Amino acid sequence: MKLYLLLAVIFFISGCSSKESRYIFPSTPNNVVANTKVQIGVKEVVVPSYLNSDKILVKSGAKITQIDAKFADTPSKMLTQKEIEIFKKSLNNPYVFLYPWEVKRKSGYIVEIKLDDITYEDKEVILAGSYYIKSSNGSIKLAKNFILKEMANKDAKSIVTSISTLFNNLVVEIAKKIAR
Repeated sequence: MKLYLLLAVIFFISGCSSKESRYIFPSTPNNVVANTKVQIGVKEVVVPSYLNSDKILVKSGAKITQIDAKFADTPSKMLTQKEIEIFKKSLNNPYVFLYPWEVKRKSGYIVEIKLDDITYEDKEVILAGSYYIKSSNGSIKLAKNFILKEMANKDAKSIVTSISTLFNNLVVEIAKKIAR
């Protein structure tokens, strides 16, 4: 009887201590593309609703399936934090803040990224959307649509890594436009 009780306790403890894997967007090393001290306000990145529900869409012709990808936080918040980090590194600029402004002096640029589609199709991760660079008063300085692609395997880890790489490249492109 004691053996059964001991086994039951061990089984219960091991069941309670199982760890669930979660994904983050890995950091990608950035080179400094310019040195600027212009203040940059970063709006929260808009992502498709399915991504915030821990799903990645896989397209195959007219058929769409989903891969589970449980994220450590909402992808929108993680990508926004990543965007701030990339701007700081690539522009060698400590004056990058979450928008609405976290500072009193409100000058410089506001950057907004809207991701309309993040999918896996034909062995590629596709990141599509638009970005806006606005002056601090809200007038649009530059608006651009984009479609970025990168080869990846059909598993959540590979797809998340590719999303991170593509997003990194996008933010560096925006940083170069700000630095002009």
